[in-house]
Amino acid sequence: MKKTLSILFLSMFLLAGCNAGGNNGEQENSEQDESANDAEQTEESAGNDGEITADQLIQNAVSNSEGVLSYTGNQEFTVEQGEETTSFQSVINYDDQNEMKLSVDHDGQVTSHYMIDGSHYIYDNNQLNEMDSTDSLEANSYEAVVSSLSDYPAGELSSLEEGYAITVNIDDMSTIEPLLNESTSEIASSFDSVNGTLQLYFDAEERFTGSQLEATVTGEGEEATIQAAADYTNIGGIEAIEIPQNLNE
Repeated sequence: MKKTLSILFLSMFLLAGCNAGGNNGEQENSEQDESANDAEQTEESAGNDGEITADQLIQNAVSNSEGVLSYTGNQEFTVEQGEETTSFQSVINYDDQNEMKLSVDHDGQVTSHYMIDGSHYIYDNNQLNEMDSTDSLEANSYEAVVSSLSDYPAGELSSLEEGYAITVNIDDMSTIEPLLNESTSEIASSFDSVNGTLQLYFDAEERFTGSQLEATVTGEGEEATIQAAADYTNIGGIEAIEIPQNLNE
């Protein structure tokens, strides 16, 4: 169960851009128009004074991300089931040259991936080994990550000292259906229930800066607790990633 949970929630909440890559502009605009009808319901309270709604904030964040490629994404994910705990941490550095370094720490075992000139490399034993497969980076840019917010369920907006937060209550599987693609939908169908809270964070300039998830999932007669967080920094500020010197050797 922990493995399927990891695949599902990493796809939905931490690597949001992976779900956004298949959306076209017409779909996003349609979703934004539909959610605009519910703007009054998503407007909130704590210090917001009606100045902006959750839907408007997301639309502004999407607009503010247009043309922005680079960022650093620090992502942490933990699954607790019984006495067992599984943890993931990944750090993404995506630059303005459409290249990426991804370091993944799975229970203490670290693997570094590079995407350079359309090729995929894994750094191992002080060498970069090219993989046979090639992957598209389009869904990993900052713009793509932020554009996926248009797919998220309506949430409650509150003002923070230096920005905003949108809180999405996850009551059942139907709440997360808009976030699922074909593969994750099949995984989710094996779960009996999910309950939790997802918070999306924005700075004072209305740029998306991260998310935090706490949820409990039941399935296969078992229960698991999930905690996940993503923090986006250096937005638009990475001209080029650092490439190991022996790349071309």
